[in-house]
Amino acid sequence: MIKQIFSYKLLLIVAVFFWSGCEKIFLKPTPKTDPVSIFDEYWTIINDKYSFFELKGVNWDEVYDIYRPLVNDDTSDEELFTILGNMGMILKDGHVSITNSITQRSLRYDGYVAPFPENFNPFIIQNNYLNLWDARWIGTPQDFFWWNIEGETPFIRYSNLLGNLGYVRISTFDIAIEDDDLESMVQFFSQKDGIIIDVRSNRGGSPKTAAKIASYLTSSEVYTGYERFKIGPGADDFSENIDLILKPADQRSNNIPLAILTNRGSYSATSLFVHHLMARDNVKIIGDQTGGGGGSVMDGVLANGWVYSLSVSQLYDSEGRNIENGIMPDISVNLDPTQVSQGIDTIIERAIDEL
Repeated sequence: MIKQIFSYKLLLIVAVFFWSGCEKIFLKPTPKTDPVSIFDEYWTIINDKYSFFELKGVNWDEVYDIYRPLVNDDTSDEELFTILGNMGMILKDGHVSITNSITQRSLRYDGYVAPFPENFNPFIIQNNYLNLWDARWIGTPQDFFWWNIEGETPFIRYSNLLGNLGYVRISTFDIAIEDDDLESMVQFFSQKDGIIIDVRSNRGGSPKTAAKIASYLTSSEVYTGYERFKIGPGADDFSENIDLILKPADQRSNNIPLAILTNRGSYSATSLFVHHLMARDNVKIIGDQTGGGGGSVMDGVLANGWVYSLSVSQLYDSEGRNIENGIMPDISVNLDPTQVSQGIDTIIERAIDEL
């Protein structure tokens, strides 16, 4: 009798397991990877999640009508990849990209920076403005110099500048930063009359790192604006507004005057950094407008393994302005080629005058 009961229970367990397994198979069919299916998958993801159709003036249904006829069962991977990349370029958004995970080929819009003057010459700063012997850094420097022939070292450096001013160069927000490092920086500048923060040609990185550094440069809570996320396929399918508050991270921080230097290469998390601090008192943005890139970014993988990214939120400043297309400077200044040849950075010179 006991043996029969055991056999019955074993049979029941096997049946339940088999049925559950079959049910999972039926619920999760293998996704299609033919060219038409991949096209439809990518178009639908952007349709449902992308946050700036209205701002960019793009009718995504019309884009489908233009590009869908270009794809059929005989479309090669290379052709399909180019079609998807070109379709994304219509949005003119540096956060919209597609990458072939095998070849590592990537297509991404760079028109926010490519046609504009660079307005940044690091060697002039290094050679004519800074005291290298007095420099501090956050990160792991590879050599004594701030810039070398191979490019800029990816960490934060700061130093004394002319008069009683300080200078901070943030080349990227794609680095890990400890609180102790930022506390040391705050202490270093505590008696300065002002700080120049140079984020020119900083293409971004971690939004959390950008916000963290900004929090060490304010002494009181500041309302900086709000963010809302795309949550459905409809044009108005957005979340409720989420207020953004910059809170001081260090009680020793003060509202020391800041001059933030920007150019068109100041993108993504760098625009966010500027956005946080522009709402604070005693801040002036000097140079060219930022490249924008204010929305949060979602990454994903298509059924064929290609990796994509796109903007999925809208970010507004404290005055209700969308920052996706860039933050305008308070004082517009371009590098003067004649003065550059003489070792003069006209953007830094204006910042010194303002501070």
